[in-house]
Amino acid sequence: MKNIFRILRFSESPTWGLVLLSFVGILSGLMGFFFIFLINKVTKLFIHGGIDMYDVQYFAAFGGCIFMFFLTRRYLAVKIVNISQNVFWNIRKSIVQLLSKSNYYETQGLKDQIYAAIHHDANSLLQASTILIGVFSSFILVITCLIYMAIFSLTLFAFSFATLIGGVIVYEMVMKRSNAYFAKSRDLEAGFLKNFDAIFFGLKEINISPPKGTAIFEKNVLPILEEGSKNNKAAYTGYVNSQMVGLIAFYVLIAVTLLHLGFYFEMETSVIINYTFLLLFVLGPVENVMTSIPVLNKAYISLKKMIQVIDELGERITEGENNTEGAPLKAFSSIHVSDLVYNYNNQEAFHLGPVNFEVKPAETVFIYGGNGSGKSTFVKVLLQLFRQDEGAVILDGQKIDDTNRAAYKSLFAVVFSDFYLFDEVYGLDNISQSQVEEYLDIFEVDKKITLKDGKFSTIQLSTGQRKRLAIIAALLENKPILVLDEWAADQDPEFRKKFYKEIIPYLNRKGITIVAITHDDAYYSACDRIYKMDYGKITEEKIKSFPFVERRNPIMESVEVEEKIAS
Repeated sequence: MKNIFRILRFSESPTWGLVLLSFVGILSGLMGFFFIFLINKVTKLFIHGGIDMYDVQYFAAFGGCIFMFFLTRRYLAVKIVNISQNVFWNIRKSIVQLLSKSNYYETQGLKDQIYAAIHHDANSLLQASTILIGVFSSFILVITCLIYMAIFSLTLFAFSFATLIGGVIVYEMVMKRSNAYFAKSRDLEAGFLKNFDAIFFGLKEINISPPKGTAIFEKNVLPILEEGSKNNKAAYTGYVNSQMVGLIAFYVLIAVTLLHLGFYFEMETSVIINYTFLLLFVLGPVENVMTSIPVLNKAYISLKKMIQVIDELGERITEGENNTEGAPLKAFSSIHVSDLVYNYNNQEAFHLGPVNFEVKPAETVFIYGGNGSGKSTFVKVLLQLFRQDEGAVILDGQKIDDTNRAAYKSLFAVVFSDFYLFDEVYGLDNISQSQVEEYLDIFEVDKKITLKDGKFSTIQLSTGQRKRLAIIAALLENKPILVLDEWAADQDPEFRKKFYKEIIPYLNRKGITIVAITHDDAYYSACDRIYKMDYGKITEEKIKSFPFVERRNPIMESVEVEEKIAS
């Protein structure tokens, strides 16, 4: 119940509005009851000859009942549509908003759950909302009809109520088992999305090596689909069985009422007929409630999962870290990393540190080392995407913590090795068109790309060109520090040389500090300071140990050799 009230907060409806909605729902159910009451009344008058075809009183009563039923049901329908749409989109908004503010590292394990919540769970809730009107009205109608039955004949009501209670008990027993199947099926949804992503985003690799796709499908996807299908079939079959038991019990009750109870208790014919008619009328709403329960139960399971995701995202927001009050930092005097230690996943499997490192304005710092040496991890700690376990990152003599981490991060523009290229320059106002044209020209993409109203004309480019576009977008942020992770790895030899020999000095002259992870040892002399990382340890080395070596294109070299041999 607590979760339901939490979800209702997303409806943007005031408390009095929800109270009014409940009142109208009750009124709508009462109109259905009043309609059957009038039918019974008129039927009894017909049997005793107490009514004629010109009786205006009952025409008016039926007309008023139908009109009120129309008004209340339409009001309910419109309100439920508005509330359900508000809940659907506000939950999505809340999840995305929380995700954008959450701690990067801790959020990575929630990706599949977030996908499932936004797509599967939100849609389950929306589907349930479309049947709520009918379920609520049917429930009210059943309650009022039961009260009317008790007034009409307490004896027959006792038999009817006993039958109804028996059906509820059976249904409750089956429902627990079916809900367990639904919950297991929902948990499988996250696994399905994870493997779907593996196929979708790994399609290049799968096209080159089709057995990979076959293995993912047969080993991971197919078992999930089969298990999910099995669980859903078992859950829905259980509900169908219990529904059939309930319907059969109702039909038996009607037959027994007509053929036995009336005679046994010596009741009037009109009482038996009217009561049987009441049972037939109640059968529809009861069946409506029963067939809606599976959908509502699935929605409730999804509701709990969404609340869980929202709570977990909320826990991953560090207080003060996303505080955007005050202007971002535009300059710095020094960044010093002091005895920094980081344990990957808080385990000893990978240990970074202790690390001592320094960055000063308008200089270029290179970091190199073998694969798995800890370069990228160190950069993420330097950027404070990861939190160090020991030591400190110090900006201008002040330690970085939750109170100033957001300001510290505002110093950096980054292009990661696994960068994401946005098709629009977000978060920037008043972009200088001359600066855009200058960068497009320097990075030699001005013939292919334009930037208009903050949007790139295309991002369907080669990997090297996409990286150039990514660094242009980063530079347009006008941050004092540019961090690059293997940026030049996908550039052609000529442009790589231009980058190290011309672009880096040009950026330094503009006052931009560059911290770059690179393996281009031919250009290590292009930096002011260079660090080597090995097994999580970092040491500063002398630049003069790395003289500039002009690397020639091996393809061109082979062509020249062939030409010489031919001559």
